[in-house]
Amino acid sequence: MEKQSKAEKTTATQQRSQPSTAYHPTQSPVTKEKTTKQCNVIPKQPNVTYSPTANQTPKVYIIGDSIAKSIVHNISVKCTPSYDVIDYTKGGMTTINTNNIPVDNPKMEDIAIIVVGTNDLFKTKWENMKEAFIALFHKLQNCKQVYVVQIIKRFDIRKINNHIAKLNTCLKHLVKSHSNVKIINTNLIKYHHLNHDKLHLNNTGKNILTHLIINEVFHRQNLQNIVTDHKTDTRQSENKHNQEKNPTETRRNKVTNNQNKSTNNSTVSKRVTSRSGDNSDRGRQVSFNPRYTGYDKTTYYNSRRYTGDNRSDNEQTQTRPPHKHNYYYRQHPPKHTHCTTCSCQRKYY
Repeated sequence: MEKQSKAEKTTATQQRSQPSTAYHPTQSPVTKEKTTKQCNVIPKQPNVTYSPTANQTPKVYIIGDSIAKSIVHNISVKCTPSYDVIDYTKGGMTTINTNNIPVDNPKMEDIAIIVVGTNDLFKTKWENMKEAFIALFHKLQNCKQVYVVQIIKRFDIRKINNHIAKLNTCLKHLVKSHSNVKIINTNLIKYHHLNHDKLHLNNTGKNILTHLIINEVFHRQNLQNIVTDHKTDTRQSENKHNQEKNPTETRRNKVTNNQNKSTNNSTVSKRVTSRSGDNSDRGRQVSFNPRYTGYDKTTYYNSRRYTGDNRSDNEQTQTRPPHKHNYYYRQHPPKHTHCTTCSCQRKYY
């Protein structure tokens, strides 16, 4: 009886130490069942529409070079909150380098923005660029829409824009063969939207490019204020740049701005100040003064040289201009037939 009880105790301890539900690496069928459960994924339906209540938010892929890298923050701010912005940008990227981007299995709700081509000028042939674009379009064929930004004009090399125009026309013809690919026109970006290197964009250029992209992607039309106010933005950026370099230049700008405000707010007509010959030559703007701006109306129009009457010299001296600088031949030679810079309003000399 004692031996039987000892045997029962040993079997019970063995069962406790090795439960039936424990995992053993030697049990191959259990691992197979687990792997099959993890790998069973519901296949995607071809006609999937965007639903904002989905568990996984759609994504916006930004693929490009340093120009695209400078826009990522602006797009992430202006983009709708239902999208996640993913950055695949790198300085110096070419179209051939886009094949190394790890964009795997994009969804039907995702959007891709491609900004490449500036680093390919005079380096890669169009045939190689075409193959790289086709491979990238094939990789992004499941996306809802793919947007290709035209190559932006640059002014650092002479006659380079002719080559850029040819490449942009080739891109237009290439995009027509793909249904989910569109091209974004960049003709609104001009010379004054570039930095000092004449290649990269300044703050206004970045804002214009982001609004062009967002207007095309999300069908917004807020670009009119940006384009009309580009001069003020450039002046603000230039003033900030000058403050960092030399504070005295900004002081000079403040003084000139105050002078311009005082002249604009003065009672003198703008035509008189703008048509003054001496002021334009001396490079300054002052209020109306007959000594510098020309003849006084009452003295000049009553003079003998203008009216041509047969008055005596004594009468003529009374109506002559009061100062020596106001003689018409001191400011304008007699051969001039029409005066456009002086405020004397005399049409013939």
